[in-house]
Amino acid sequence: MSEVFHDAGGIFHHSGSDKRVPGRAPAPGDYGSFATFAAPDGNTWFLQEVKTRAPGR
Repeated sequence: MSEVFHDAGGIFHHSGSDKRVPGRAPAPGDYGSFATFAAPDGNTWFLQEVKTRAPGR
């Protein structure tokens, strides 16, 4: 499991890790902080912090 991180540009970029900043997102809110882990089958999973679900989700 990775450490929690957020994206330097404020919009998560799935490719690469050069924009990742360690720690939770500085602005409080949902969908801003992430963590990853690799499953035994080789897939990488991204977890996204959600405290309050957006309508329709």
